[in-house]
Formats: sequence, structure tokens, C-alpha cells
Amino acid sequence: MYSAKVESVTNDGNFVAKTDFVPEINDPVYDSDGLKIGSVKRIFGPVDAPFVSVQTVPGMAPEKLRGAELFIKG
Repeated sequence: MYSAKVESVTNDGNFVAKTDFVPEINDPVYDSDGLKIGSVKRIFGPVDAPFVSVQTVPGMAPEKLRGAELFIKG
């Protein structure tokens, strides 16, 4: 698993995280407790430090994750 840090919350209720590797679209994203909170939907930015847009699972409040360290199973 690779770590990612939540940078911002989008207008559509998802969030953007910065990571140090390039994941695959639909890779699952987990919180520090191992709970799946979403999946990677878009990858953008520089290859050596990309950003990912994460679509959250229903009922997840992404604004509570601002600044959190998350984990992407790649």
C-alpha cells in the first residue's frame, strides 16, 4: 500500500490527495483504520508527485478527511 495526503475537497463531494506514486484508476483507497473510503477516479499533475481524485463511498463525509493520511492499494 502507498500513502496519500488529502489536500482538498471538491464541489462534487469527493476529494483530491497528493501521492508519490502513480496509482491505477479504480484502485481502492483506505483510511488509517483500514476502512475502504473510496476509489481513484482521476490522476493528474507531475508524474513524480501526482494528485488523485477520489470518489468516496456513499455516506462518507470527505470534508472530515482534509489533511488526513490515506492509503492506496496499488
